[in-house]
Amino acid sequence: MKALTLVCGVLCVPGLGGLDAAESEKTKPLPRVRTSVPFKEVIKVQTWDEQLLSLQRAIEDMEAEHGNVYDGEKYLAQLSAVRSIGKTEEGKKSLALLQRRALLSNPALDFENVLLVRRSLPTPRDRTSMGAGIGMTAGNFSSMWNAKKNLPSEIGVLEGVRKIDGDRSYRMVYQHDKNRLISDLDLHFDADKIMFSSVNASGAFRLYEVGVDGKGLSQLTPDADGKDVDHFDSCYLPDGDIIFTSTASFCGMPCIDGKPRMSSIYRLSPEQGKIRQLSFDQDSSWCPTVHNDGRVLYLRWEYSDLPHSNSRILMSMNPDGTSQKSYLFTNSYFPTSFFYARPIPGHASKVVGIATGHHGNSRTGRMLIVDPNLGEHEADGVVQEVPGYGKKVEPIIRDRLADGIWPQITQPYPLAQSGSNKGAGKYFLVSMKPSPEALWGIYLVDIFDNRTLLMEQEGYGFFEPIPLKKSPTPPVLAERVNESKNTASVYIQDIYHGPGLKGVPRGEVKELQVCSYEFSPSSPYPGKGSGGLLGTLGMDGPWDIKKVLGTVPVNADGSVHFTIPANTPIFLLPLDKDGQALQLMRSWFIGQPGERVSCVGCHESSHESPLPKMTEASKSDPLALDAWLAKVENFSYPAKVQPIVDRHCMGCHDGQPADGRYVTQRHDYQKKAIPYLGADLLKDWRVRYSGSAHPSYGGRFSEGYFQLFRMARGPGIESDMALLTAKEFSADSTELVQMLKKGHHGVSLSEKEWRTIYQWIDLNTPYHGNRMDVVKGLPVAKAVEVGMKRSNELAEKYSKYRKPFGHTNPTMPKDVPKRVVPDQKKVRDLRMAGTLEFASQVGKEQKQPITLDLGGGQSIRLVYIPAGHYTMGSAAGGMDELPMHKQEIKRGFWMAEAEITNAQMRQFDDAHHSRAEDRHGYQFGQPCYDVNGDALPAVRVSWKQAMEFCDWLAKKTGKQVKLPSEVQWEWACRAGQGTPFSYGDTGADFSTFANLADKSLEDYVDDTAKGKYRYFETVIMPNPNRYEAHVPYVAEIDDGGFLAREPKQYQANPWGLYDMHGNVAEWTRSVYQPYPLIAGKGGDADKGPLRVVRGGSWRDRPHRATSSFRLAYPDYQKVYNVGFRVVIE
Repeated sequence: MKALTLVCGVLCVPGLGGLDAAESEKTKPLPRVRTSVPFKEVIKVQTWDEQLLSLQRAIEDMEAEHGNVYDGEKYLAQLSAVRSIGKTEEGKKSLALLQRRALLSNPALDFENVLLVRRSLPTPRDRTSMGAGIGMTAGNFSSMWNAKKNLPSEIGVLEGVRKIDGDRSYRMVYQHDKNRLISDLDLHFDADKIMFSSVNASGAFRLYEVGVDGKGLSQLTPDADGKDVDHFDSCYLPDGDIIFTSTASFCGMPCIDGKPRMSSIYRLSPEQGKIRQLSFDQDSSWCPTVHNDGRVLYLRWEYSDLPHSNSRILMSMNPDGTSQKSYLFTNSYFPTSFFYARPIPGHASKVVGIATGHHGNSRTGRMLIVDPNLGEHEADGVVQEVPGYGKKVEPIIRDRLADGIWPQITQPYPLAQSGSNKGAGKYFLVSMKPSPEALWGIYLVDIFDNRTLLMEQEGYGFFEPIPLKKSPTPPVLAERVNESKNTASVYIQDIYHGPGLKGVPRGEVKELQVCSYEFSPSSPYPGKGSGGLLGTLGMDGPWDIKKVLGTVPVNADGSVHFTIPANTPIFLLPLDKDGQALQLMRSWFIGQPGERVSCVGCHESSHESPLPKMTEASKSDPLALDAWLAKVENFSYPAKVQPIVDRHCMGCHDGQPADGRYVTQRHDYQKKAIPYLGADLLKDWRVRYSGSAHPSYGGRFSEGYFQLFRMARGPGIESDMALLTAKEFSADSTELVQMLKKGHHGVSLSEKEWRTIYQWIDLNTPYHGNRMDVVKGLPVAKAVEVGMKRSNELAEKYSKYRKPFGHTNPTMPKDVPKRVVPDQKKVRDLRMAGTLEFASQVGKEQKQPITLDLGGGQSIRLVYIPAGHYTMGSAAGGMDELPMHKQEIKRGFWMAEAEITNAQMRQFDDAHHSRAEDRHGYQFGQPCYDVNGDALPAVRVSWKQAMEFCDWLAKKTGKQVKLPSEVQWEWACRAGQGTPFSYGDTGADFSTFANLADKSLEDYVDDTAKGKYRYFETVIMPNPNRYEAHVPYVAEIDDGGFLAREPKQYQANPWGLYDMHGNVAEWTRSVYQPYPLIAGKGGDADKGPLRVVRGGSWRDRPHRATSSFRLAYPDYQKVYNVGFRVVIE
C-alpha cells in the first residue's frame, strides 16, 4: 500500500493506483482544498435552569437599579416557587408568565407605545424570508438595491407594550399609496415627527417626514436630482438639520465593476434647502446616527488594498463633516460588518449594533455591545454578545459571519429610564427571528439572555422598533467649516508616536508623500460602470487609481504642518532619505474646507489625546506641497515607468537572445531569450480567481509591466487587515530594486528615476492612470463616460471643491527616450579583474556539538565549525560579490545547526510575532498565511532584536553568543566547497537540500470562494498560468515547501548545518560594505546604515541563495523572509 501524504491540510495519495504514467499525466488535476470550515447551524435555546438563572439575574439587576419602584423581592419569591414546581407543564407556564410580569415591569420601559415598520410577507414567506425578502440590503450593497417594489410596508405603532397579557394593539400610522418599501425610521427628539426613506414616483429613494399621528406628510429631499440618484438612511441633528446618505457621488462599487452606486453622507438644512456632501469615500457609508455627545456615528466600508469582505469600520465625525476618524474596528477582521450602531443612553463610548457578514445574511445577525475604551481591534472592545451572558466573544474571521446562527437579530434600540438613564446598556428592543421557522417579531431582550415577545403576526414581519417617547437632545457642536476656502490643513504632532512606525529610529522620516485616489465611477445606467477588480488597474491591485499630490519635509522632532485640497481623500506615505515609503497607509482621510485636521502620530488611537509638548511645526503656517517630480497627475506605468525602461532596459531586454550583448553566469538564463520589457499589450491574460476582471477588459497591461511586476512585492489587491510592520512592503525588499542596486549589468538610474520606481512600488504597482483606458473600445465605455460627467455635475451642486473624475489623467510622453546601453566591456573587465580561483583549507580540529538551554523546554543545538581559510565572493554573482578575496577563520566556532524558531524567540520576547505572509487575490474571510507557528523559523525580527536575543542568551548561559559575521557565515555555508551551493551548482536539483522558490509557490493560486462551502474554505487551483503563479520560481523542481518550513526538513551540509540555503534568509552581524573585506572592520561594534543578510529564502530562486549572495537591510527593519541563527566564539 502506498504511503499517505498530508500536504497543506489535504490528504493526498502518491500516484493514481490502476493507471500507468501516461494515463496519469492525461488525467485532469483536481483542485485541492486547503482549509475546510464546514457550515454549521447553531440555534441558541436555553435550558430550564438557564431560563431560571437569566430571569433571576435580571430581577436582581432591576431591584438594584430601581429599588423603591421595582418590587424585586416579590418576583424573586415567585421565581423560587416556580423552581420548586420544576420542569413540568405547570412549571413552564408559570415561568413564562413570571418572565413577562417581571421583565415588562422594568422601569426602563417608561413608555407605552413602540414605533415600528410592518412589512407584508404572505405565508410562507413570513417564516422563510431573509435578506431582500424582508426589505434588508445585503451587507455588500447600498440601500439603492433594496426591493423598492412588491414589498408593501407601513409605519405603525405597537400600543400597550407594558401589558402582560394579550391586550396590546397595533395601529397603522402611514402607508405608501403604491405599496412601496418604507425603511430607515428616525424619530425626532421631541417624538412628534418621523423621518423615513421611501420610493418616489420615478422609482428613486427620497426622504420623507410625517407626524406621529400620520398627518403632514412632506418630502425632504428633491426630485430634481433625477431617478438615477437615491437619498435614504437619515437621522435628525440637534440643530434641526438632517444627515442622510445618497448615491449622488456616483462612485461605483470597485468589487463589482463599479455597477452598484455607493452611498456617501450628506447634510440637509431644511430651512435653507441646502445640501452639502460630507464624506468622499471609495465605497458606501451607512447607518448614520447621533451619538450622545453630538457627533455622528456611521459605518464606512473601505478597502484600499484591504480585504473587501472584512473592511468595515465604525466611524465618527462632527455634524459638519469635520474630524472624520475611526471609532472602532480599524485594522480588524472581526466583526465582518457592524450595522445599526446606536449609542447606549448616557454613556460616553458604549454602543450596540449588529455583527454580520459580507455575503450571506443581510444586516441581520449577532447583537454586540461594544466600547472602544476596552480596545479598538477585533473583539477587544466587545462588552458582551446578546444572548451570550458571561461568554467571551472570540474574533472569528469569516465572510458569512452570522450565517446559521440563531436567533437572528437586527436594528437594536437601547433602553434606559428617562432622566436617570438607569438600566442603560442592559435592556433593548430588537427585531428578531429566534429560529429558522420563526416569524420576524419585536422582542425585549437583555444582557442576561432573557427574551420577551412583544409583537408578531402571521403574514407579516416587524422591524425597526423605537420607543415612542421623547429623548434627550445631544449638544449642538460648533461649526468648523469655512466654505470660502478650497483647502484644509494637516498637523501631525510627532510622526514617530504610535505603532505605525514602531522601531523606526528618529530622523529616518525625511518627508511625507501626500497622495490621493480617483475612485471607481458608476453610471446612470443599471449594471454599468468601471471598478477595480483584480486585473483591472494592475495585475494584483490596486483597487483604485492613485496619484501623488506632492511632498512636505518633516521636522527633526517628527512634526509636520501642511496644506491639502479640501474634500479630497488623502493618504500619506512617510519617506526615507531615498524616497522609499517606510509605511503604507491603506486608508484615507479628508479635510473639510478650512478644517485643521490633526493627528498625534502615525496610526495612534483616534481616541488618544495630544502630547503635552510644543513642536516645530506648530510655530509656523502650513506648508504648501512640493510636487518636484512632475505635475500632479494619476500614476500610470506607461507614462511614468515605461520611459525609464525604454531608456535603460530596452537596449538588452528586447526578447531576443543575448548574442554577446551582456555577460551572465546565471544557469536559468543560459541560451534563453532575455525577458521582453516592451510596451506591447498582453493578448492571453486570464485568471480564475472568483471576482477577477473578465478577460474582455482585464489584463490590459504591457508585457514589460508584467515582467517588472513579477519582480516586485506589494500588498496586492487585499493584504493583511492588521497594521503592517514598518517597511513590510518597502521597495528595498523587492527583487527588482535589489537587482538594480547591485548594478545590474552596469545600469545606473538618476535620483528622479529611482524615486519614480519607488513611487510605483509604494503605490502598489499600478498600470492604469486613466479610467477610460480601462474601458476603451468596450460597450460600457460610453456609460462610464456619462457616469463621470454625471458625478461631476452633482459635485458642482453638492460638494464644492471636489475634483472631478479624470481631471488629473496622466500625460503620455511624446517621444521614446534615447536608449542608454551600459558599457558591457567595463562590466566584463571588472569581473575579470575581480576573479580568483577558489581555494580553501579546513582545519583538522573537531569538537562535539553543544546544547544551550533556553528554558521552557526550548534548546539550541550548535555544531562545531573548524578554522581555516577560503576564497570569499563569486565571479558569477552580483557586482557586490567582487572582487573575490581570501579570508581566514583563525579560530573555530560553534554555529546553531538550525534557524531560531518562533518558540525559541518567545523565550526571550513573549510578544514576538512573525505575523502572516500576504495572500494573493481575494481573502473572503480567509486571512493571510500564518507563519507564527512555534516550530517555524522566526521572521520579521530586526537585526537589533537578533542582537538583543544574543545578549540575553549570553547572559543566561555565560557563553559568547553572537550573530555570525559575514565571513563566518559564508565559510560555514560553503563547508569547504567552491561551488555556489554546498550541494552543487545553480542548476542542481535542490529539492532534497533547500526550500527555495519552486513549484510549491503555485500554492499561492488559491481561491477563497470556490469551495463546497462557499466563503468558508479555500481551493488551490491546478495548472496555474503565468499570470496566476506570477512569483518567479523554478517550475521543474518541487521541494515540498510553500512558505518557510520547520527547520531541518532538508539535508544538512557537510558540516551539519541545515537550511543555510533557503527557508529563511539570515542576519549576520556585519556592516554591509564593498569587497574586499578587511579583518576587524564592519563587525557588530561598527556603525553602518545597513547590515548584511545571507542565504536566500523560500521566495528566492537559486541564484539568490548561493553561498556568496549578499543582501542588506537597515538594522531596525523587520523583513518578511529574514530570520537568524547564532554562533558561540
